[in-house]
Amino acid sequence: MNKKIIALIISVLYLITSFAVFAQSDDVVLINDAQYAKELSVINAVNPDYTLPKETNVFSRSQFVKLLIDVMSPQYSTEAETGFEDVDSSESYAPALKFAKDFGIISPAQNFNPDDDVTYTQAVKMVVTALGYKPLADAKGSYPTGYLTIANDLDLFDGLENSGDKPLTLADGLKLICNVFDSNVMVQTGFGSDFIYDASSEQTFLSYYHKIKTVYGIVNANAYTSLTSPSGALDEGYIKIGINDYKTQGDFNDTLGLNVKAYVDDDTVIYVSEYESDSITLNTDEIDRVEDFNVVVTENNKEKKIPLDESFSYIKNGKSYSITSADFNPYFIFDTGNVTLTDNNGDRKYD
Repeated sequence: MNKKIIALIISVLYLITSFAVFAQSDDVVLINDAQYAKELSVINAVNPDYTLPKETNVFSRSQFVKLLIDVMSPQYSTEAETGFEDVDSSESYAPALKFAKDFGIISPAQNFNPDDDVTYTQAVKMVVTALGYKPLADAKGSYPTGYLTIANDLDLFDGLENSGDKPLTLADGLKLICNVFDSNVMVQTGFGSDFIYDASSEQTFLSYYHKIKTVYGIVNANAYTSLTSPSGALDEGYIKIGINDYKTQGDFNDTLGLNVKAYVDDDTVIYVSEYESDSITLNTDEIDRVEDFNVVVTENNKEKKIPLDESFSYIKNGKSYSITSADFNPYFIFDTGNVTLTDNNGDRKYD
């Protein structure tokens, strides 16, 4: 049985600011800077060259097709004769559209209407097909019912604000693609007169198309320290997730102590996000005292106790320290700074 570790990160002189998503008329939800950066960073882990102006607000049909194919097969052919009368082969999205049409993601027609807003239902049809579920979706009622059913089964709607025939917003379009990354693909396993498909291959979109694996676990060490000892630091450019050491493409040292989801390409971590962790950041002035493994604060003139795990790790300014005193107050209450408490195993005890 793995030992439960909950990390306490002491971060001096840093202020964490939250951002809110806000809406304008016509039910278009604008994406905020923090969400845009987060979702785009996931996509850029797979395709570093992809970009889309934050002011886009909603995806056009051509923009969403290009995004999907760019993350599905970044090295697709430059052949650009799509067969659609309203798409010139000189358009930047034409090669992606050609690939999508050949793959069955886009159906043949006289016109493609590239500048029209893509709807949620249309986008779902595209991603479900890219995941290989077209035969199953067609068997469950075809378009749109079968595709919406599959999308729901795959949790592709998680975190999306809208659905149906509304225009797909930038916020939801990026989130939808991120959901696709973690979804299992359905692969063809039999050939001949009867095609056989397997929806239980345990291969995700990322592992199938890019050989990128997804790992989950607690970040137990980085280049500066470990959760248990300052001498447990790794070489520069490495982090330890669970019991395994990984090279990193980027700086992920601030994930120490968090339960994370990481994308790993050839033993190199290319993206890390917090996964099923719960964090509370307090200014040291907000802490009344620490007693009996509880951080005591006052909210609305009432005392509130935040429980600590009895085997908590203590990190201050990026270094692990052993607490030798029975009095925890000096470790939590100091002149200035923040205290971040993290529960990374869901037992509602922090540290």
